[in-house]
Amino acid sequence: MRSLIPLDARQQNRQCANTCRENHKKTRKTRIKKLTGLKQPQFRLPVGDVRVFYDVNDEKMMVEVLGIVSKSRAQRWLKQKGVGR
Repeated sequence: MRSLIPLDARQQNRQCANTCRENHKKTRKTRIKKLTGLKQPQFRLPVGDVRVFYDVNDEKMMVEVLGIVSKSRAQRWLKQKGVGR
């Protein structure tokens, strides 16, 4: 059975997931931004012209992608979908 996602997109998704999982605790030299004032999503990662919003569960060693939106719609998405503390 063939995947409907092109190979380059699958590779980019895999790279993005690895970056999210491995670098969410770093405070320097990373593109990942820890979002303050929100309970969810916890982090934002820019990938080209889109922004990936996600949470990390350290206990389960899991990354949950909550949204992938264009840069121009990112602030609007956060206002609609973001959960305050």
